[in-house]
Amino acid sequence: MLFRNAYALPTCTATRATLHTGRHGFRTGLGSPPGTLPLSETTLPEILPSTYASALIGKWHLGNGATYPNQTGWQHFAGTSANVSDYYSWTKNINGQTSTETNYATSECVDDALAWIQAQTKPWVMSLNFQAPHAPFHAPPSALHTYNLTGQNPRRNPQIFYKAMTQALDTELGRLLAQLGSATLAKTNILVIGDNGTPTRILEPPFAGPGKGSVYEAGVNVPLIVAGPTVVSP
Repeated sequence: MLFRNAYALPTCTATRATLHTGRHGFRTGLGSPPGTLPLSETTLPEILPSTYASALIGKWHLGNGATYPNQTGWQHFAGTSANVSDYYSWTKNINGQTSTETNYATSECVDDALAWIQAQTKPWVMSLNFQAPHAPFHAPPSALHTYNLTGQNPRRNPQIFYKAMTQALDTELGRLLAQLGSATLAKTNILVIGDNGTPTRILEPPFAGPGKGSVYEAGVNVPLIVAGPTVVSP
């Protein structure tokens, strides 16, 4: 089911805290980034039955302690504490252990998600948080998108790079769903949502701005798709 009028908060940290807790930012104390999710908050993994495994893959951005995602209830964490400065060379954190990763960040998220899911023997819940499409704007691996970026400069024409990054994310999300297989998908509910609106410099008509960081339409309107057995009338 595709929702055409879905809204998040104007900045990523506030929305992420809401997704984890079900509470508005004025209750958690998290508005604009950076911010730290209080350990006193009850989170999604903390209310799961003990029969469930849980994992958070990708961007965390709710407190920069190396084991902070685990401290808030996620049994497994593999990703980044905040945004990446280079999608092809970035610091990866796996349950508090850090290393330099050179695999394209969007692809690495899907690799990590598949590896963890395929190792599970009981029901699971995963929060998969892609770093893209977020600055720095860049050319993704050519196999993941169809845009011609030859001679283009992300500083002069960021829109085409943003679109390529988004299509690369979509391609990798498709790889994740394909490799999960029909049997797993038949019993898995999937929610796809954005954490804030579009950056102002990326906006195209009819949106003139301001975008991300504002409460105008372009700053808070986000994609929302729900799929799985709970959707009885697509």
